[in-house]
Amino acid sequence: MKRKKELNDQLDQVLGLQSKYHHLHKKCYLSNLTDTDEEFVKLRHAISETARKMDNWGNAFPLKWILLEHLIDINKNDGKNIINLNDMFKLAEHHDINILEKDELLLFLRFQHNVGNIIFFENIPDLIILKPQWLADAFRCLVSDRIDDSGLHHLEDWTLFTRQGKLSESLITELFKSKDGSQFSGQKNNLHKVMEKLDILVKIENSSYYIMPSQMPSSKFEDVSRNVGILTKNCKRTSWLCFKFKFLPPSFFNHISAWFIKQYIPSKVDSDATSFALYRGICVFDIDISGCEKILVTMSTDTIALQVVSFSNRRDSEVCVAVKEIPDRTKVNTTQDDQNPDSTNKHHISLSYQPWCITEIDSNTVAVSCLDNKTILIINISTRSVTSTINTSGNCGISYNDNNLYVVIVPSDIITDITVDRNRLVCIDNTSIYCCSLDGKVMWKFKMDEIQDLRRVTTDDEGECLCD
Repeated sequence: MKRKKELNDQLDQVLGLQSKYHHLHKKCYLSNLTDTDEEFVKLRHAISETARKMDNWGNAFPLKWILLEHLIDINKNDGKNIINLNDMFKLAEHHDINILEKDELLLFLRFQHNVGNIIFFENIPDLIILKPQWLADAFRCLVSDRIDDSGLHHLEDWTLFTRQGKLSESLITELFKSKDGSQFSGQKNNLHKVMEKLDILVKIENSSYYIMPSQMPSSKFEDVSRNVGILTKNCKRTSWLCFKFKFLPPSFFNHISAWFIKQYIPSKVDSDATSFALYRGICVFDIDISGCEKILVTMSTDTIALQVVSFSNRRDSEVCVAVKEIPDRTKVNTTQDDQNPDSTNKHHISLSYQPWCITEIDSNTVAVSCLDNKTILIINISTRSVTSTINTSGNCGISYNDNNLYVVIVPSDIITDITVDRNRLVCIDNTSIYCCSLDGKVMWKFKMDEIQDLRRVTTDDEGECLCD
């Protein structure tokens, strides 16, 4: 019981304040030294109960599929790790199975791939991996703490790989040969394709090198920003576009960075013309030929964030198109202000004065504070009309919460934005963040000399304050 409590305390310390904690439904405590077989039986039952909740559990499938799956298992047990599509056809043509149509076989292979029994891609017909562990072993040839680099011929390439995550063709070939001879090196080209499909390797455009996202070096955000020039005065930055997840494993950023590497040219680091701004959790890419427009991609514990930075005189609205063209690789459901041309949800409402802050009152009504004339407009989105006007004594930030519209002009001469959450009002000026009670008393103030141009503030689902 003491050990169980220690483990529970450790889990609570690591995950206690994170939303991912709810993923732990049932805990099984096992010891390979003292536990009886009954404890392992309990674990098997727990696994069985979880498996029964899977989408494919209990579904009806053609008998011939079950027979072909059994025949594949026989080949696995006989030591066969890979097969090509032609040989798979021969297995499917067995008289007890009798799958003769290519489309039906491809449907079977796609299903087996989706449930994780095999690894199969239609555009790589020469390599169907029967044992996913075989691919893991091939990957281990490239990344393992047991690699003996003392006998490697391409030591310069090895140094580049360990420091920057860049892999040359010659080093890949040597590592495959040094581990298992022809087993992997004979399938090198097909393995390249499979690893690229799975985002294990990414080919850099106009380069002879691959990038392995999982091996990219770590760096501090401030150091990356300084090396790329983001902290200079001539750099303009958009607001952050954030995707928040209930559960975000660090390895997911490997897939995000792989997609960007395929689409854009990684930015060079000023201090080293041969080095790319590709780091674990932070990447910077050029989105135009000149390199004056860049996109910054980073992640935190539960958020993927994107920001466009510019060193040119182009308007921010033109640059932001690059962000909106990013496909929804993360499958995140988001609400966007700008819909596609076929949608009817994009509205333009003309106002007499320049708008400053906006807050949602309900699904059909917003409040907008305006510059110059010191007013707040209540606007009906459907009719695109101003339904009422509130006069104020100055430019103000506004926020609507729990049937109340909050307006703040103090404690600073220039309040740029406010938000209300959990009976707290958070507001900002150009350099400071204030947290106030709803009766206007300042509870705390945060200020840093490095912060000179705060523009917007909001809070997330956990009450954390986010500013840009």
